Parts: sequence; structure tokens; C-alpha cells
Amino acid sequence: MLQPSTEEIHVLVVVPKDYVFLRVKEIDNNADYKDELLHYRQRGELIQRNCENYCQQILSKIDALYALSGWFGLPFICVEGSSGMGKSQLAFALGGNRPWFYWPVAIGLDSQRLYRNFSSISDAFLEVTNKDDPTKRSEEVILDRTSLFYNTESLWTFGFIYALLKYCSKEKKQQGQMIRFQEEATLHLEKCNREKVVDFREKMKAEGKILPFFVLDEMTLNTHVDGGGKKLAAFQRNVFRVCALVVVLMGSDDKITKMISKPPLGSYCGRHAWMTIFSRFPPYQPIPYADKDKGSAWNYLQAQYPILNRIVVNSRGRFARYFVDSAVKYAMENFANGIRLCDLLDAAFDRVSSETQSNNSFMEKQEGKDAQLMAISYINAGTGETSPPPYEKRKVAQEMGAFCMDLHFANLAVDQATEVDIIGSLKVNSMPWEPLYCFPAIEEDLLLYLAILGGKTYSGYYDRQLSIDHSTLGIFSACLKGKGVTTGVNTNALSNNYKTFDNMVAHMFFCASRRNGVQGIPFDNFFAGLLSECQDEIRPVTMTDGNTGKTIVASDILNTYADLEALSRSKIPFLAPPNAEWPRYILDTRAEGCNFGHLVRAGHRCEVFVCNMKDRSTPPLFLCECKYWDKNVDSGVMSTIIGGLETVWKEKWVVALVFCAKLATFEKKWDRDEVGCVKIDCRSGRVDWVFQPAQEKRKKLVIVLETGNLSATEVDIIGSLTVNSMPWEPLYCFPAIEEDLLLYLAILGGKTYSGYYDRQLSIDHSTLGIFSACLKGKGVTTGVNTKALSNDYKTFDNMVAHMIFCASRRNGVQGIPFDNFFAGLLSECQDEIRPVTMTDGNTGKTIVASDILNTYADLEALSRSKIPFLAPPNAEWPRYILDTRAEGCNFGHLVRARNDQKCDIFVCNTEDLTEPPLFLCECKYWDKNVDSGVMSTIIGGLETVWKEKWVVALVFCAKLATFENEWIREKVGCVKVDCRSGRVDWVFQPAHEKRKKLVIVMGTGHLSVGVP
Repeated sequence: MLQPSTEEIHVLVVVPKDYVFLRVKEIDNNADYKDELLHYRQRGELIQRNCENYCQQILSKIDALYALSGWFGLPFICVEGSSGMGKSQLAFALGGNRPWFYWPVAIGLDSQRLYRNFSSISDAFLEVTNKDDPTKRSEEVILDRTSLFYNTESLWTFGFIYALLKYCSKEKKQQGQMIRFQEEATLHLEKCNREKVVDFREKMKAEGKILPFFVLDEMTLNTHVDGGGKKLAAFQRNVFRVCALVVVLMGSDDKITKMISKPPLGSYCGRHAWMTIFSRFPPYQPIPYADKDKGSAWNYLQAQYPILNRIVVNSRGRFARYFVDSAVKYAMENFANGIRLCDLLDAAFDRVSSETQSNNSFMEKQEGKDAQLMAISYINAGTGETSPPPYEKRKVAQEMGAFCMDLHFANLAVDQATEVDIIGSLKVNSMPWEPLYCFPAIEEDLLLYLAILGGKTYSGYYDRQLSIDHSTLGIFSACLKGKGVTTGVNTNALSNNYKTFDNMVAHMFFCASRRNGVQGIPFDNFFAGLLSECQDEIRPVTMTDGNTGKTIVASDILNTYADLEALSRSKIPFLAPPNAEWPRYILDTRAEGCNFGHLVRAGHRCEVFVCNMKDRSTPPLFLCECKYWDKNVDSGVMSTIIGGLETVWKEKWVVALVFCAKLATFEKKWDRDEVGCVKIDCRSGRVDWVFQPAQEKRKKLVIVLETGNLSATEVDIIGSLTVNSMPWEPLYCFPAIEEDLLLYLAILGGKTYSGYYDRQLSIDHSTLGIFSACLKGKGVTTGVNTKALSNDYKTFDNMVAHMIFCASRRNGVQGIPFDNFFAGLLSECQDEIRPVTMTDGNTGKTIVASDILNTYADLEALSRSKIPFLAPPNAEWPRYILDTRAEGCNFGHLVRARNDQKCDIFVCNTEDLTEPPLFLCECKYWDKNVDSGVMSTIIGGLETVWKEKWVVALVFCAKLATFENEWIREKVGCVKVDCRSGRVDWVFQPAHEKRKKLVIVMGTGHLSVGVP
């Protein structure tokens, strides 16, 4: 270059290249990777052949999406499931007439061997998306498919998609199969805009070419710790959608389904299709071994033990593969010495657990431990063909469920494809949508319950990666003390059933039963395991006689009773989770030396017991009662426990375990001269007799296991208040009804005072007044979404439940005549309590509720009835409170039903609980009118749930709109009552001979007026 003169300046301009060459090729120099790819391809062919319907459903949806025209932002497909379910294998099975590209979005050091084959194209995709760097843009721009960013920007990723479309348009790439880069391909990439990609897409269609689709596996938002993962994932999805190309996202991270942009404030949000979710997968397809010896070994095992194949075909693919490989290895090593099924199963289960935790270290994370707790509890498992409905079964809560699928082995709780729309927010069939989760039923994923939840060489809570043997008590204590996503709730509440004391004891039984493998465990060893589960971490506990200091075992206690010697020599079976049942073919392995059994966590009285699997018609091996995290059991409670056992089991029970914090010193003399009582300190192992009958009278035995006070919280200061090094704030709950009866009998309202009566200022607040204050921004309950489930106390149906509760108490504990109750109900609908006179809208005549009811022959009994003195919604008075009816009292129960039930509120018929409720109640809207369509839906729901058993229903709403359609229920009358004025108007009164049922509409007025 010439040197510049004093008046010249030479500037060297470096122009960045607007194109790159990317070389893409499958890995072919690693035999393990290639073998894994071959394995998946073979399994894909088997699925195409044997399970065509699974694939066809997805292919049909892809064709339907490509049939749409004029879309800017095509809906996408999401294949969601937990690890090992077969998401990736489905990508190799699709077939059809369209080609498709497949690659994992991100490949890390711990990724599966399969994914390594696709590292070239995966890295290329990551490179171009990083060049576009969507993480530097605002989240609003990246999430919004209609933003100018996607419509006008030139992007490297558009160039990448354009290059793939060109590659696919070649004639030899137009076959219906996965496009693989077995030979190296050089992709010439230029930055381009969306329009260039769309033009080439249209060109392909015009030429009769078949458009491909794109499968992005291992999609997750967890790629950036700084939160940029959400923007990156949304960008990687949207670049295909805005080009009107079908993209299939696969993963276990449910957040990929919810990456939507917020609509502009005040804008109209019309419906548009958002995505289709597929969450069910083909069953495992076994592939014959290429190795002749292994193939012979597996064939021999299947012929000798058909149970092995039943386990394989009824488990998720990844578990089944580990299981088969381990069984074959065991057989080849033990042919000479003979093969025992129980030993083979123990070895194979151990391998399944080991390999699973090696690839999915869920026990290292608190959320993973919580998920293991949920899985063992079996409360949130699906209901298969052979399983009974789990105790208090329901779906896993949103946040917990997401962890259960991403870290553990729960799945979406839907059985078919789910079409999700956006109408301002995510909706399914116009109803708000959030993904729900459940664990598979036991017969659908056997190895989850046989292997992952604990076995011979590892407990249910063993962390293999860190070699930490967590105890059941340690896991539950962590929940109680504020760790994990299951915390922050009332541990006594039924809705948190997995965190109750009896569930912890059930887990202890479950874990201890597995310590000798599938052949079952001798009672002494089981009992020792039970004590070790009561420690902070698993450790052996030596039992010692409190008088002599001598070391003893459980059978030393039992053998002092002739009738208990058989139990001391028995084996406890390898248990299924509480209330789950093994399929028959699992139980039928007893002849092969196995011993599988069932653990029952009952709803009432005796809370936990192990079934006698030798003879199911005989009583359980032993019974168990569970009392209190943090209270002592005294002589009164113990007498009640034994009385309950005698009532339920009569002469059939012989030994009962009672778990409690501590056994108190008895104030009364032990009055059961044939029942012995011994207490064991679970922490120290010390054994002390409370009462030992004379030798000839020893018939039954109660063993009290003292766990110590589990709710005691040790608080430290590490800069701030902490518990177990975690930030701590005190949490609060009201006592259970049976723990503080006068709170619920007296403080919450009675005969001469309402539930909200201020005695100091003599102000009789109404229920409506209290709730209106909350809605309008007063009090500590404000500042939250009043429609959210977490703010359940502020919903409309809760207000109505309070009205019914308060009105029921106005005549004291003898109950209140229906007319007076109804009058009280109207007064609770005022701004402050005041009497409301009901008047006939036609005549102006003063009437009472019975004047309405008595026009129906079937309702005269209700008009003469008394409404009982009610417990709070969903609370139940103890039996001894209800049993005061003979003394002139009338206590009763008020049910506020769950979301999955139709009728929201009803008062139980406490004279006969098998009878329908006294009346039913539906609650609709703070601030909307009920029209003919809603009313028809309400009555339809009542007919579906209660059929011919319902006769009167109260419908609370803001106002009843003028019906546009004619009333079509000729046997159902409808009357509306203006709760503020008391005016009564008939909407429809059937002919006299047809009057069977009545709907009373209670118009409260618009309560949300004035909400800030």
C-alpha cells in the first residue's frame, strides 16, 4: 500500500461476511453411537409396523397444519413426556409421505449416545441461532410471532432453514423418511428475511414438491441460567412457525408449552390455534439381540419365566431396555450355578435403578426427592384397568407436577391429543388450560414401581450419585421444615394428603419391606429396617430391654405371646406403594420364591396395614394406627384406639403398631387385662413394657413406636433466620376442628350472634359486607387475584358457603326451621345484617320460603325441616358431637365441593348420610348475569350428577337475565328472589300435576362494582 501523503487518509474497511458454509455430517467414527442409532431405527420400524395409529395421529395433524392457508405463525406440535417414555424413538417411527429433519436442540456432556450422531446439525443450528442472538432482544418481541423482528429482520436462522428446504427439495430427498446426513453436506448459508423462506416454500408447493417438517428434540428453557433460555427456545420455535413450516417440539420441560406473548393492554384477543400436545407413546418394542449368545439367553429366560416379558412390555422403554440387558447378563453368568427368579429380579431391578440415577440424578435435587415422595405415595397415579382408585386421588399441583415430569417420571394427565388455543390466554375448549400431571398406573409402568422406588440393595430414598441413604423420616422432616416445592402449606390438610403422618408411616413400611429383595423380608429384619427409617439418615438401631439393658429383637417381644409366634417367623412381602395393587401375574410368582404384597393406607380408623397375601380372606399381618406429628398419646387416646380395633376387627386382630410422637404417662389404670402394651423409642431403640398381662391371659399386643416430635423446628442465624441453611419464615394454620372444638362451636357464631358480629361496637356485619370489603381492597387478604385457586377463600362459592354457615346457627344447636334459615340467608346478603321481607312480585303479598316450597308436593318435607348447626365448609364434627341428637341437638355438615364436582355447596342430611343433601346450591359469578344457556347447563349438571335424587337447588348469581330461549324443563319450576329487596317472581311454574323439582335463583347484585 502507498504511504499516504499529509493530506490523505487510507481507511481499511472490514466488511463482515453475510454468508457462511456449514458442513453437516452424521458421526460415523464411534461404534457405540452408530449402534445406538441402529437400535432406534430398528425400533422405529417396529413401531411403524405394530403401532401405526400412534404415528398416524401425528402425521394427520401435520398434514392438517400444512393445509391451512394465510397463516403467519403456524400452530406447532408438542410431544411431552418424562424421561424414557419414548419421545425420541417416536421421531424414528413416523413414516408417512413427508420427509423430516431431526436433531436435539442442545447436546451436553451427559446427553444420550443417540444424540451424539446428530451433533453436527445440532451444533449448526445452535451456531446460527447464537449469531442472531435473540437473548439480547426483549422477551415481548421474541415471544410475539407477529412482531416486526420476525417480519422484517434478516436472520442467520432463516438462512439455515432456507438451506435445509433447498436440500430437501432435491428429488432423492423427497421420500417419506428422516433426512439424515450420512454423507457430508455443505450448506451455503446467507442471512435472509422471512419472505425469502416463504417464497421458496411456495415454490416447492408449486412444483409439486412435498414440504418437510422439523423435529426439535430435548427442547428446554433451562439452557441459560440468566433466564435467556426462554427467549432462545421461543426464537427457535417461532422461526419455523412464521415461515409457515410445521415444527414438532419434544421434551419433558412443560414450560415450552406456555411461551406466549401477552396481548397489548385493551386489545381484542380473538381465538387462534396455538398447539397440539401429544403425551402418549407406543409400548416398548423388543429388538432381537444381534449377539447370538445374548439372544439365546433372553429366549431361554422368556420361555422359563414368562413374567419377565410381561414386565418388559408393561414398562417404559428405557427401563425395559436396562432390565433385559441386566437379566441376560445375570443369566449368562449364572447358567452353571442355576438361575433363581428372585435373585435375577433383584439384580435386574438394581441395574435399572443404577442406570436411571446415573442418567437422571433426580435424588440430588430437593424437587426430585419431593417427586420420589409423590411417586411412592401413589396418590397422584393414573387409574389403569386393574388398579383401584388411589386414596384421595387427584392430579399433581402445577409447580410440583412440572418437576415430577421434568426431573422424575410423571406424565401429562391426558389420554389423547390436546388442542390448545389462545384466547387472551391458553384455553382448551374455551376453558383456561394448565397442564396437569400424574404418575403412570402401576400396571402401565411396572419397573417404575418395582425398581426405581427401592429394592434389595438400596432404599426408596437412596441417592446413588452422592451415596446418601436418606431415611423416610429425613425426607418428610425436610418437607415439614420448609424445603422443597411441596412446602408452605398446612400439613394437616386433606388436600396435602401426601404430607400426613400416616403417609410417612406407610412410606416407612414400604421402604423397610424391600430390604431383602423380592423374596420378602423376615419380620425381625423388617422391624429393624422400620426403626432405621425413623432416623434422620438411615442407620442401624439396636433394640435394648429397658430393664436389663440386654440386646433384643422384635421376635423377643412377640414370642412372649403364643398367638404371635407365627408373625415373628413370617416374612413381610415386597410391597407395592400404598393402595396400589400388583397385577395378578406378579403375585403369581410365589412358587418361584418371590413374595410380593399389598400395603393398604385406609381412609378411616386403622390407617395402615399389610395384607396377608397367603390368604386374603384372613386379617392383615398386623394393624397400624398413626397419631400426631407433635402430640403425646395418653390413656384416653389409647383406649379409643383399642376400642376402634375391637369394633372394626373384633377378635381377628392380635397385634397393632401405634406410631406417635410420645406415649404419655397414663393417668388411668390399664383396663384391658388380655391386651399387652410395650413402647419403643424409635431413635434410641429402648423397649419398655407399659403393661404385660398374666401369661395365661396374653392374647393381643399393642406396640407403641415413639418417633419424637417431628414438628420441632431448630432455627439458626446465618445472616438471617434459617432452618437447615434455608431462609425461614414462620408458617401458620388454624387448629383442626377436633383439636379446638370451642373455636368452631362458639367463636365462629351462635344463637344470639352471627359469625361476623362485633360485640364491642355492636355491629352485625353481614357475610356479603365482609367479602365486599375484601373485593374492594380492604384488609390483609387483598392485592391478589380473586379468581386464583390459591386465593380460594375469596371465591364467590366460598361467600355463599359462609352465608349458609352463618344462617344455620341463628337458632342455636337445636337447628333452625327452614323459613327462619332462608330469612337469615337473605339478611346475610345485605351490606349489614337486617331483616328482609319477602314479597310476591305479582300480588305484593308478604310470603315466606315455605309458601314457595309448598306449591310442590315433594318439597313440603323440606319446608318443615330444620337446617342443622353447621360445621365450617368441609369440616366434620367428631362422632360424639353428632351423637347428641337424642338430647335435642342437631349438628350437621356443610360441603363445599371440589372443582371436579358439579354442585358447589350442599348441606348433608345428617339423619341419614346415604340420602341426598337437604338442598343443592350452585354459585355463579360475582358480576355477571345468568342467562338461559347457563341455567340449562346448571340443570343438566344436576341431572347428570344427582339424577332423580335432587328436588330443590339454589342458584346464586349477580342477576338472572331475561331468557332468550323458552324454558324447556316442563317438570322443573324456576323462581327468582332479589336478595336485596326480597321480591319474588316466578320465571316458570309447571302445571300442578307436573311439579317435581324447583330452582330458586338468588340474585345478590353485582358485587365487584368498585373494585380498584
